[in-house]
Amino acid sequence: MVKLLRLVQRDHLMLFFFAVIISALIYSPFLLSVGMIGLAALFTFALDWNAKGWLRFNPNFFQYFRNFFSSRVHIVITLIFWIVFLSGIMTEDWNYWSNRLMMKLPFLVLPIIFCGLPPLSLKQYWGLLYFLVFALTVTCVGIGINYLLHFEEINTLMKQGRPMPTPRNHIRFSLVLAIGNLAAFYLWRLQFKFRYDWEPKAILGAGIFLFLMIHLLSVRSGLVALYLAILGLAIRYAWQTGKYGVGLAVGLGLTILPLTAYYTIPSFQAKVAYVRYEFWIREHKLSGNYSDLWRIISLRMGMEIGNEHPLVGVGAGNLRQEVKARYAKDYPEIEQVRMPHNQFISVYAGTGLIGLAIFLFALSYPLYRVLLQGRGSPQHNPGLDPSGTSLGNALFLGFHIIILASFMVENTIENSMGVGIYAFYLLLWLQVQAIPTGKLSGNLGSSPFSES
Repeated sequence: MVKLLRLVQRDHLMLFFFAVIISALIYSPFLLSVGMIGLAALFTFALDWNAKGWLRFNPNFFQYFRNFFSSRVHIVITLIFWIVFLSGIMTEDWNYWSNRLMMKLPFLVLPIIFCGLPPLSLKQYWGLLYFLVFALTVTCVGIGINYLLHFEEINTLMKQGRPMPTPRNHIRFSLVLAIGNLAAFYLWRLQFKFRYDWEPKAILGAGIFLFLMIHLLSVRSGLVALYLAILGLAIRYAWQTGKYGVGLAVGLGLTILPLTAYYTIPSFQAKVAYVRYEFWIREHKLSGNYSDLWRIISLRMGMEIGNEHPLVGVGAGNLRQEVKARYAKDYPEIEQVRMPHNQFISVYAGTGLIGLAIFLFALSYPLYRVLLQGRGSPQHNPGLDPSGTSLGNALFLGFHIIILASFMVENTIENSMGVGIYAFYLLLWLQVQAIPTGKLSGNLGSSPFSES
């Protein structure tokens, strides 16, 4: 047993905790905490099987902080935490402010931790995406079987605006499923395999299955995000290659697919029926606690709060009490108070135009570093894309489109799972970008995260 433990290396544990986090973002917030605590332990402690004690304080601990302070992109990501922290000077509701601060803490802690982890090789990164696709496929098989066993009941619930049963929150699951769709086709395009020649075909089959499943779930956030990502990547491909017919074909396909799904997938038809019913309710100005109605009310309230405090907002910690007061005044019949269902409006109402500008900068800078400055492109690092195309950067762009689309219809990073999805997959890709040119492993002492 001791001999087996001696074979465990730091990068093995890192990959294990990455896999735990990938699983957690599908199944369990508790596992998410376990994974992040595990990465923090790797950051703080070192394995030393030759010493009397197998665990000791990591001698590179302070070097990791120097790595962080030399990486502009990791510093910028932490701004999402700091805008909430600094708005504390305006806070009256300290409980809500501290809750928001703890929710955003991964945006401060994870960039630092990732700067103390070994850079990922491409094979390791692809392996993690492979695990994501596998986990989603198994999960969706279970969801599909449950749907078939309770066909009429679930369709009836969906006609009433209820979601199909999924692990944890159906909206967050749909976002992970959208990311998994892109990951499956990315791996298939690379013809990735661990061992067997049939694996790329199996990955393609899994990608098609996951694409059908996201339509079966019929969660609008995930569907729209995936469609926008596909359309954005098609436009990028057409622009880079001059094959504009491909872009038009994809656009036409994305128009036909929902119509096809409506006539072939009962759950999709049930969801469309409910949306049409809500439109009818709004058209006839009838009252009721319907999802689209309160979404619109929450957006209007968020904009009103932001417009009344345009520069610095009402304060991230004060937003909940401000929304509650407006509900009590304008909509006393609505029992459940809804925060603004748009991440950008939430930031604007809480921290004003200054906070929103910082937030947009923190979102866009990693994308700018990777796509526009060529960091990680085949020209900058040939080892990152053996196929000779910018598939990796396309995946990174698709991920951002999915996240930004979700921000338009949800306050995505106002809960732990949303924060985990965005922060983890963003930093995971940047961990691949940290690989020095021509190398698949880095010397942390020389700080592979440093930027010129």
